[in-house]
Amino acid sequence: MLSLNKTLGHVGIALCNTTFALSLLGAAALMTPGCVAGTDEPGDGADELGDGLDIGSGEAEDVGEAESALGVNDVGVIPASACPSNFDQITIFMDDEDTSNGNDHAGWIGATQSDSNTRFVFCRVPGSFFKPLDSGEPYAVLRLGSACPAGSEAFSRTFDNEDTSNSNSSTGNIFPNTSTQSPSKTTLGFCLFRGSAGAMIGFPNLGFSYGILARAHLSDSRADGWIMTDDEDTSNANGMSFSWMPFDWAKTNDALDIVSDEADSKTRLRTARVK
Repeated sequence: MLSLNKTLGHVGIALCNTTFALSLLGAAALMTPGCVAGTDEPGDGADELGDGLDIGSGEAEDVGEAESALGVNDVGVIPASACPSNFDQITIFMDDEDTSNGNDHAGWIGATQSDSNTRFVFCRVPGSFFKPLDSGEPYAVLRLGSACPAGSEAFSRTFDNEDTSNSNSSTGNIFPNTSTQSPSKTTLGFCLFRGSAGAMIGFPNLGFSYGILARAHLSDSRADGWIMTDDEDTSNANGMSFSWMPFDWAKTNDALDIVSDEADSKTRLRTARVK
């Protein structure tokens, strides 16, 4: 058994403290809560959000079918305002740190509301509309199905929210994401697209203006932005989890360029309007 206090190579970012156990016989990896290891296959959703379910075929669907039953590979995109009637809208409200609140935002954040608390707004769309970009640039969408779409891999961020009189809430079906008042935590799952296998030239036209999560200066971006959440200061338990081995630095650093652990118990999410 190898014990490792895992401070990852992304400069200045300590993702979590965990015990990393290697099985000498099976070469399996086990992470305690805060970091999750999984397979290295594109499209794998085997993390704590999806119970290790297999991904579907990712066959193409028409936009007109978007209002049909929830799909195994559904994802969430950020609307510029509200979601149109043929797409389900979900919201996730986070009660952020009360004392000397340091929430902040800049640039394009769409319908997201950021003041002393944070209210995320997403539109549910079929994940089969999304593929890696032909440029190879990484981007992410909210995970809203039991598995990520083909060509993407799962990671998640746990936000340790305000402990005192917590008012976390959500609307719509946010599975596999979670929002609870006791414990006062929110976990958001994401699907990370990277590389260029099976690529798309640009983002799909969904009939409304929307954005995704991406590091600054994405080539397809029409406007960049970011959201900073000030998470619970006392005994903060923020964490990141990955469906790949976290020392696969290329993937891990791509994810951290999009959703990053910041100093003083804060989280930064980078956004980009693409339509």
